[in-house]
Amino acid sequence: MFFVKIGLTDNRLMKGEVIMKYIRPYWDTALALLLLWCIMNGSFGLSTLISGSIASLVTVIMVRLLFSNNDHVKNYRVPLYLFLWFFIVLIFQIIKSAISTVISISKNNIDPVIIELDTSINNHWFQCLVANSITLTPGTVTIDKTNHHLIILWLYPTTHDKKAQADAIFGPFEKILKRGDNY
Repeated sequence: MFFVKIGLTDNRLMKGEVIMKYIRPYWDTALALLLLWCIMNGSFGLSTLISGSIASLVTVIMVRLLFSNNDHVKNYRVPLYLFLWFFIVLIFQIIKSAISTVISISKNNIDPVIIELDTSINNHWFQCLVANSITLTPGTVTIDKTNHHLIILWLYPTTHDKKAQADAIFGPFEKILKRGDNY
């Protein structure tokens, strides 16, 4: 029933056209998932490779089926160099924010405010990455995201100027992801 719903016939399904349609453009993602599977299992044995391959392929197919036509994002890919740089900066920002939060709490310098900011990133997927990165860093939580508009809870605001708030909260996340905004 599911395959009929998405417009697939038994003939196309048997030929493997469906699998190749969803896997071919994302073979590198499936390979990265397989590598992660093997690392997390602590083994590169045959059974781990087979189970990891199956899990990777199912994951890639399900993501493509569930998310490919739900919005105007053509793909959910982030260029590898941007992903690595973004991940390093995210870890650094988490550590930096954790230290700032501990210092603010120990000095009893907490004055939570809810602020509304607009991101200049156009790609919906990258906007979600920025919103989730804000939530991952201690001291800030993204409450709502509507298009370019974000509502954020900030535990210890350092400024009341909107531009300075955007620079402090979005920081390098927005700068990095703007490079791949049209990717």
